[in-house]
Amino acid sequence: MAGKVGRPKTNGVKPGIVLIRAIFIQEAFIRHRQKGAKYEFAIEYAMDEWRTQFPRSRISAATVKRILAETMPEGAEEILIASKPEEKTLDEHGREITLTVKEDDRPKFLHPSIRAKK
Repeated sequence: MAGKVGRPKTNGVKPGIVLIRAIFIQEAFIRHRQKGAKYEFAIEYAMDEWRTQFPRSRISAATVKRILAETMPEGAEEILIASKPEEKTLDEHGREITLTVKEDDRPKFLHPSIRAKK
């Protein structure tokens, strides 16, 4: 027998770029939704930002939706959220912090017409 055929077993282990992409996409999506972009446009903006930062890496709307479903499941009260700091901050080694990840409430995005009434 020559060996097993098909994809090798990874036992759920994924490359680090998968986590980086998930954090990047989630942060971009949330930021654009909080600015008032509709769902589909926020997905497009997140894809555009990913393609700008990583031009050789491909990403589709379906991949973005899958990432959002994994990182922000419906009905979850708390999720891990990545966000950019308001001000330029440095870590203990003097390096600039570009993203922070924390456990927080799942964001609720209001329709722009409802947001305008408040």
